[in-house]
Amino acid sequence: MRIAILSDLHSNLPALMAVLNDLAERGIEQMWCLGDMVGYYSDPVEPLMFIKRYVDEDDWVMGNHDAMLADLVLPGDIQRTPRLRAMEIDSEGGRIHVRGEFLSPEDWKMTNGTPIKALELNRKELDSHEEASNFWQTHFTRDRVKPRRKHLAGRDYVRVHASLHNHIGRYIFGWQHEILLPKEFKALEEGKSSPAPQTLCFGHTHVPTLVFGQPGIEGFGLESVFIVPGETYPLGQRWALINPGSVGQSRDGDRRASYAILESDSQEITFIRVPYPYQQTAHRLLEKGYPEGLARKLIEAPPVREMPKIWKDHHARNGADAK
Repeated sequence: MRIAILSDLHSNLPALMAVLNDLAERGIEQMWCLGDMVGYYSDPVEPLMFIKRYVDEDDWVMGNHDAMLADLVLPGDIQRTPRLRAMEIDSEGGRIHVRGEFLSPEDWKMTNGTPIKALELNRKELDSHEEASNFWQTHFTRDRVKPRRKHLAGRDYVRVHASLHNHIGRYIFGWQHEILLPKEFKALEEGKSSPAPQTLCFGHTHVPTLVFGQPGIEGFGLESVFIVPGETYPLGQRWALINPGSVGQSRDGDRRASYAILESDSQEITFIRVPYPYQQTAHRLLEKGYPEGLARKLIEAPPVREMPKIWKDHHARNGADAK
């Protein structure tokens, strides 16, 4: 089976349409989505409708921005439901009201104003679209942040937004050999339901990632792959961590949308980059009053601060602007 793995759409409609047009030519039979359909950019309705109509219910999870959207309480919510339970929080982004079902008060206090402002505007737009509004209110539940497991052709796959240790909040990067990668493989081992090779599919970092782990007596032998777009990597009998990168907001220096294709029968993974009119996304968000810094992130696509120089150099050599 040929499966498209998408993550971190972030309300970026031009990027999503470019990816869907690309995968329509590739014989995709199934789609998985690893969360963060909303947040940051200005078109939240279409990503939710894409999930509702084209992704099986057991093949998508919520991300942290989806959880934040479900947690936020707007003034209209209180007017419509006077008994609505909400906490008043003094966050880094100002005073807000939240339900506290997904994020703790401490999490909200440390959240800056950019994602909060974008989510407030997303909510207002969703409120005017009955089908999309009903969808998130019905399906954005605590159970939806939990990992989803699937066994295909002799391999177990676990889908989660961020991490098995923190489902919506931990960042896992391919260079963290001594810190988080061994712990993530250990958690994958503890939760396994069969002797088959285990694979964790996750998002959240916005950086395409492939790490192989070989279980051994003294732990896991780790191999982080310097991914080349369009190249196919056999999984074989090795355990793996796979991040398809972000459809909506790249953070590896390459502004193109990113997703991955899994061939479950042959157990191979290919990472795809797709150009899209990012200027259109930037123009739309500025027109709708979204934070200007989000437009700069699309245009510049800066790598995450934690990325070591050797990884930055690799992405520069293989990015959209490589000669």
